[in-house]
Amino acid sequence: MPTDFFQIKDPETVRAIADPLRLEIINLTQKQKLSARQLAKVLNEPSKNLYYHLNELEKHGIIEVAETKQKGNLLEKYYQAKYSHLTFAPELLMFNDPNSQLLFSTLASGLQRTLVTFQKATEKPGFWQRHFNSSILSEQMTEERYNEFLTKLNDLISEYFKDESEGPLDVTLSCLCFSSPTQLISDEDKDQDDTLKQEGND
Repeated sequence: MPTDFFQIKDPETVRAIADPLRLEIINLTQKQKLSARQLAKVLNEPSKNLYYHLNELEKHGIIEVAETKQKGNLLEKYYQAKYSHLTFAPELLMFNDPNSQLLFSTLASGLQRTLVTFQKATEKPGFWQRHFNSSILSEQMTEERYNEFLTKLNDLISEYFKDESEGPLDVTLSCLCFSSPTQLISDEDKDQDDTLKQEGND
């Protein structure tokens, strides 16, 4: 059973998951133990193509062999994600530019996978009769209030996204929360903007 959060702190591990197919493997094995054959069927990929990806994820400690079963003369491995949630250490963005771009690419792959999952969900019966949330928000906060919000958000995710939970619905959450210094417009800049608007009107 996957444990809670794991924080990725090195670019090598980011590189290991920076692939849409590997992100899908992680997502599926967070829910249940699956063999390469089962993953191939779900992902519509030849099983021989998956072994390299599975080995890379296992080598970097993202997934593990949770069970083996004898299938005739073969021993079939069943893989499971080691962690229910993956997060990125802030210092990853302090590496040189190629590593930062790698992290951005990984986040983009994750968000793209969420969009594909959302599109498929909308095609299933009853989707539009159920509640869903789609929000892009920006708010000014103090450092203390921002840290309080992140703590509550992580607590909420830990409470509701537990791997032992069961139910008739697959719930997907894609979350990217960050802060940056507030950009305040000076009175001088405001005056210049007003002047340009006035000249445009004239």
